Amino acid sequence: MKTFIVWSEQQESALKYYLKHLEVPRKGDVAYPLEVTFKQYQEPMTLEQHAFYWVLVGILAEELGYTKEEMNEELLCKHFGIVEFEKAGVRRAKKRTSDKLGKKVMSEYLKWVYQFGAELGLRLPDPGEEYVPEQPS
Repeated sequence: MKTFIVWSEQQESALKYYLKHLEVPRKGDVAYPLEVTFKQYQEPMTLEQHAFYWVLVGILAEELGYTKEEMNEELLCKHFGIVEFEKAGVRRAKKRTSDKLGKKVMSEYLKWVYQFGAELGLRLPDPGEEYVPEQPS
């Protein structure tokens, strides 16, 4: 699969020319179909965002009695919803993942995770702040 990120009208024109003159893959006399998708570019999340998210997931998991993986899935489903599909006549829920969230979406999602923790009465650390669990009195 090829991915092109277009930053200018000149690059857009070049890409259109490339697609217009693209040879359709063939095996003998049979042409294979191509799928071309255009979508708005989404800047990928930063490593800092991803690492910090997993710090928050770990704290929430510990506080609520989940594993990190379970907590991650719970948070993703609560925030983004559940996508269901049918395979071989069986309805299934598609597992969500945070890996492909863009920088902007991840930023909004992290704010939501903070709000989720606050609603449970938990104080979550700010980015870069060392987390020290509260000691029971």
